[in-house]
Amino acid sequence: MNLWRQGGALFAMLLLTAAARAASLDIKPGLWETTHTVESSGTPPLDTGRLTPEQKARIEAMVKKREAEGPRTRTFKECLTKEKLEHEPFSGPEDEAQTCVSSVTTHTPRRLQGKRVCTLGQNKKEVAFDIDALSPEQVKGSIRTSLSDPRHTMTSHATFTSRWLGSDCGNQK
Repeated sequence: MNLWRQGGALFAMLLLTAAARAASLDIKPGLWETTHTVESSGTPPLDTGRLTPEQKARIEAMVKKREAEGPRTRTFKECLTKEKLEHEPFSGPEDEAQTCVSSVTTHTPRRLQGKRVCTLGQNKKEVAFDIDALSPEQVKGSIRTSLSDPRHTMTSHATFTSRWLGSDCGNQK
């Protein structure tokens, strides 16, 4: 559930990190500003057996509200450091208990495309990404995610644009 709470913001942030991590993708390290738009549909995979009827109703109401609101846009800044570049794109702490397979289908100085699929029992997480380095200081891309179990599937589509603000990140992390 933690992954769902973070939603598209996490994936858009990881997209930029994944773009820079790819050593041959021609972009600069430093402070980046990213604007992303995310649209989601469906119900996240949850073990509802332990939830009260009121908790289940709240989750259903949140899903309906999110779908009715439509796409959500957010802008944030992130420092792209050497340490961040060394991590596996699209991985997180929740991936450690899962079996994950990553594949990159296109990897050039201007483009990175690929997919990451993780499974844990009957739960599955799929992330497909397409990133274009328009210049060393501009990146755009999209990501499609799907989280599912035998009863529920939640999908999201995010698009993003990022621009390099400078090599000094100041106090930005």
